[in-house]
Amino acid sequence: MRKFARIQDGRVVELFTHPTDISSMFHPALVWLDVSSMNPTVAEGWNYDGVALSPPVRQQTATAPTILDDLQRQILALTAQVESMKRSQASAQATVSTEPQEHSHS
Repeated sequence: MRKFARIQDGRVVELFTHPTDISSMFHPALVWLDVSSMNPTVAEGWNYDGVALSPPVRQQTATAPTILDDLQRQILALTAQVESMKRSQASAQATVSTEPQEHSHS
């Protein structure tokens, strides 16, 4: 069996296997390449630059541990802010309670 890749917009969008040449089976506007002998095996999503096929370039995305690490850093920063605000509030309350209070005599 031979393996063919249909190319659209510079990408492999479909794979098709057939025992013989498929050039007369489909509309001429469809671009098919014989990829039977390619190693590694071509897959959907591969790129085609008009001359050669190549695997897709993987875009580096944030992984779950990276996102988790970022969230943990944010939680630690917020916890520190809350603790700082609690200390400021406690300090302000202590200052108020130690100030001499005026008594009015009527």
